[in-house]
Amino acid sequence: MLARLVANTTTFGLLLMLLVTLSIVWTDTCQRQISNVQCLAVTIMILALTGLQSFSLWPWLGAVASGCLFYQLRLLAGGDIKLILAYLTGIPVSLWYELSLVMAVLGGLQAVAWLLADHVRGTSATKERGLPYGVAIGATGMCGIALSVLGATPS
Repeated sequence: MLARLVANTTTFGLLLMLLVTLSIVWTDTCQRQISNVQCLAVTIMILALTGLQSFSLWPWLGAVASGCLFYQLRLLAGGDIKLILAYLTGIPVSLWYELSLVMAVLGGLQAVAWLLADHVRGTSATKERGLPYGVAIGATGMCGIALSVLGATPS
C-alpha cells in the first residue's frame, strides 16, 4: 500500500513537472522569456521529487561557472542557463554528459526546423527573435528528471 502511494505521488509529481515544463516551453516560444518564478518552481518541484539525492555541489558550481561563461560569450541567454541549472539540481552527474549531447542534438534539430519554417514563410523571424532554446532544455530536463526519479541512472 505504501509502495503504491509513493508510486502515485511520484507519477503525480512527474506530471506536474511536465505541466510546468510545457508552460515554460510555451512562454519561451511566444515571448522568448523564461522567468525566475518558472525556474524557481522547477527547482522546488525537483527537490520535492528527488530530495538532494542527485545533487552534487562542486559539479553544480562548475555548471554555474560554465553558464556564466556561456552568457558572457552570448552563447546562451540568462533564462536558458537558469533553467538548465534548475534541472541539474535533480539530475545525477553521471547523466550530464549524455543529456548535454541530447540537448545539443534537439536544439540543432529545432534550429533547422525553425529556419526551414522561416524559409517556407519567407520571413526571418528566428534570426531576428532568436531560437527559443527552452524547448530543447525542457525536453531534455524532463527526460533527466524522469530517469533520476524512476531510478534508471547509471552507477
